[in-house]
Amino acid sequence: MFEFLLLGLATGKILPYVMMGVAVFLLLYSSTRRLAGKVSFENLERKKKITDLAKHYQIRDDLEKLIISLQDLSRQINGHIDTRFCKLDVLLQEADAKIKRLEELTGGKSASASAEAEDEIEEVDPETATIYKLADSGKSPVEIAQGLNKNTGEIELILSLRRSIKQSQGQSQIDILSD
Repeated sequence: MFEFLLLGLATGKILPYVMMGVAVFLLLYSSTRRLAGKVSFENLERKKKITDLAKHYQIRDDLEKLIISLQDLSRQINGHIDTRFCKLDVLLQEADAKIKRLEELTGGKSASASAEAEDEIEEVDPETATIYKLADSGKSPVEIAQGLNKNTGEIELILSLRRSIKQSQGQSQIDILSD
């Protein structure tokens, strides 16, 4: 067989066959390398998909735990709100009962006391009554003084006297209630 190869090489007829054999060998070698690369690439893709899927499940588990803790928190908050609502309701009932008792004790005097206070305002001179009305409408002492061409100190004095009169009347009403 070696003689055939040597004879073919000497005549030059075997060289194209050898070249063709080498080309086929290189072609097969490169294709097997590519297939091996594709297999490893497919393995990498598969591994990547598995890790992505694992991350997805981990995120899903974390979200489910978060939802559960938020539901627990909302239940706690609702419980606190319900408790405070009940306490507020009890306090309102107590306040209503105290108001009713106060009205029973005063015999409806609180309404007449406010009417007396309005009468007292009307009994003062018209200028003082104007100051009282402006103050009741929400104007400041400075604005009232500017509007009436008066000294700010005078307006403040009139309003403070009014407050002290109201406080003394309130104290006398408290004394009546405590009796």
